[in-house]
Amino acid sequence: MSHSKRLAGLQARMTVSYMWVTAVSVVMLEGLTAVLLSVAISSTAWPRMPKGLLDSVRPGGPVPFTSEALYPWFEAVFMMGLILMLAPLIGGLFGTLTTRGIVRRLRDLVMATTKIEEGDYMHRVCVRRPDEIGQLEAHFNRMAAQLAESLVQRQELAAHNARLTERSRISRELHDAISQDLFSLRMLTDGLQAALPPQSALQPQITTLESITTRMTREMRALQLEMRPLLIDHLDLTIGLEALAVAYRTRLNITVTTAITPISINPQRATALLRIAQEALTNAVRHAAATTITVGLRHMGARIELRIADDGHGFDVGDTISQHGLGLRIMHERVSELQGTLDVQTSPTDGTSVLVCLPLEEL
Repeated sequence: MSHSKRLAGLQARMTVSYMWVTAVSVVMLEGLTAVLLSVAISSTAWPRMPKGLLDSVRPGGPVPFTSEALYPWFEAVFMMGLILMLAPLIGGLFGTLTTRGIVRRLRDLVMATTKIEEGDYMHRVCVRRPDEIGQLEAHFNRMAAQLAESLVQRQELAAHNARLTERSRISRELHDAISQDLFSLRMLTDGLQAALPPQSALQPQITTLESITTRMTREMRALQLEMRPLLIDHLDLTIGLEALAVAYRTRLNITVTTAITPISINPQRATALLRIAQEALTNAVRHAAATTITVGLRHMGARIELRIADDGHGFDVGDTISQHGLGLRIMHERVSELQGTLDVQTSPTDGTSVLVCLPLEEL
C-alpha cells in the first residue's frame, strides 16, 4: 500500500471518529434534555389538562395534539431529532477540514523522507506551526542537516584516504624502482672511481656523476618523505615540530636542530603551522641542498614566532614558476589565513631563513 493511500485511510478514520464522538455527545445531551423536559411537563402541564383529555389517552390509541400544553414537548422532540441527524454530518465536515491540514503536513514529511532516501540530503520541510507536528518537522530538518554534514565529512575522509593511498603507492614505486637504480648507480660510480688511476682524465667526470647521484638520492628521499608525510594533523605543536625534526634527521641523514618553546594554541592553527614548517623543510632539502636546518619556536611579546633556517644555496624569491616558488605561495596562503606575516630572507652564501609571525590574539 502506498503512502498516499495510507494517509487517506488515516484521514477517513479520523473523520469517522469525529462523527462518532459528535453523535454520542448529541445523544447524551438530548437524553438529558428529554429527561428535564419530561420532568418539567409532568410537573406543570399535565396537572392542568382537562380530565376528559386524560381519559381519552388510551394504550394504542391516538395521541391528541389539541392541547397547547404538549406543543413544547413535541417541538423539543422534533428539534432533538433534527439535531441528531445533522450533528454527525457537521462533525464529519469539521473532522475533514481539521484532519486535512494534519494529513497534508504528514504527507510532506513522508515525501521529505522519500527525498532523503533517494539521496537529496538538502531537502527540508516547512515548519508551519509550533505544535507537535511542528516539533517533528523541526527535528526532521535538524536530522537532515546533520545527515548532510556527516555525508560531506565522509566524502572528505574518503578523498583524503584515497590521496594517502595514492601517495603511498607512488612512494613504494619510487623506492622499488628509482631509489634502487640510484643506489646501483652510486655503487658503480664508486667502483669505477676506485678502478681508474687517480690521474685518469675520467676522474673529474666520475666525481661529477657521483655528486649528481648523491643529490638525486637525497631529493628522492625527500620526495618519498613528502609523499608519505607524518600524521601530524592532530599533534601538539611542540610534539609535531620535534617529530618533523626527527623524521628529516633520520631519513635524510641531515642535521636538524631545534629550539622550541612549548606553546599551547588552537589545534587547527597548530596544524597549519606544522604544515608550514614541513613545507619549509621540504624546500630546504629538495631545492636548496641544505645539510643543516634549524627549527625554532618562541613567544615574543604579543606574538609567536616560527623560524626555519638552513645553510643551502638560496633561491630567487621572485621566482614563482619553480617548485620553490610554489611552496612559498602555499606558505603565504596558510599564513594569511592565520592573520600573520611571512618573511623570507635568502642568499647563495647564507642560506634561507623563513620567519612566520602570528599575533597572540589570533591564536
